[in-house]
Amino acid sequence: MGEELTTKIRETVLTKLLTFEVGWFDQEQNTSGAICSKLSNDANVRLNAGEVLNGRSNASSSSNPLNSVDCLCYGLIVAWRLGMVMLAIQPLTILFYHLLKALLKRLSQKATNSQAESSKLRAEVVSNIQTITAFSSQSRFLTLQNRAQAGPQKENIRQSWIAGTILGAAVATLLILVHTGQAIADAGSTTTEIAKGAATAQSIFGLLDKVTEIEPGKPQGHQPNYLVGQVELHDIYFAYPARQDVMIFEGLSLKIEAKKSTALVGCSGSGKSTVINLIERFYDPLRGTVVIDGKDVRTYNLRTMRKHVALVSREPNLFEGTIKENIAYGASESVDESEVIGAARIANAHDFIVGLRDGYNTRCGDKGVQLSGGQKQGLAIAKPY
Repeated sequence: MGEELTTKIRETVLTKLLTFEVGWFDQEQNTSGAICSKLSNDANVRLNAGEVLNGRSNASSSSNPLNSVDCLCYGLIVAWRLGMVMLAIQPLTILFYHLLKALLKRLSQKATNSQAESSKLRAEVVSNIQTITAFSSQSRFLTLQNRAQAGPQKENIRQSWIAGTILGAAVATLLILVHTGQAIADAGSTTTEIAKGAATAQSIFGLLDKVTEIEPGKPQGHQPNYLVGQVELHDIYFAYPARQDVMIFEGLSLKIEAKKSTALVGCSGSGKSTVINLIERFYDPLRGTVVIDGKDVRTYNLRTMRKHVALVSREPNLFEGTIKENIAYGASESVDESEVIGAARIANAHDFIVGLRDGYNTRCGDKGVQLSGGQKQGLAIAKPY
């Protein structure tokens, strides 16, 4: 039950995170490291607190040689005959304990490896939230998260079952005799674990209770079959949520004609990328309106609108997978290989791809480390096609 609860908490929090506006991730306390810590660690602390409430805390389960010698001496003084009998079976008890420990260690290593893959996926989601939002791929990553969680959950359940069944059956008789005293002795550590669990619960529920300012999954809103591409910005005032004292735009008005190539030129920090962020509705302006094809961008269904807008970032964002998968990323429907090759040809990326040993099945590595900067840029350009 504890492993299922941990998995459920992680799925629920990740689902909620994928609905937040991009500006929320810009804030200092919402870095990718902090969020991944909540997903990986806070849920486990909640599990530990639950174990404490059920009398299964590990806080005082450890023993040491001095304690063992004290107990042995005391047992021999009280009843030396019975003490000798118990001493005779101690080697078997120690052997059983170490065999069980070795088995659990092997299972724990499997669970750790599986959990590492799941944590890597969550870190990738948080680090690339803008790209995921732009391509409306939240549901795809939730599916991948569910698959990644299946491994750790399976291994942890297996480990818990073996530890609980075998070890529980072996020591149940002894534990029943000391349970009352142990519960009293553990009162201090139990209080600490409950307090820690309450603090992390507050952190988790704080995320779940947050109401996102820009909801991408709302079914309401205009859902056009295509966009002409006429873009207008009217009297825009804007500052990023994480830097509200720094105004980027004060009364900006801009018109971008459809079916024309328009370049925004300016020094670093002048707001070129901010214009794109507002058109994609990663952020809402403090004042003013962004209009696409005569309609306020806030009246559109975001998932539908973003399917008609292609974004090629200054720094290409690639996911760990094959070149084919990265080019096909964001497609609303499954695409065949001919379409992928066609997109690569348009982006002038086909020649270098076929020159690789595995061609379109070449793995890009974490954030595309296996490719050069120009190659990554070529794949990023091919992606919208």
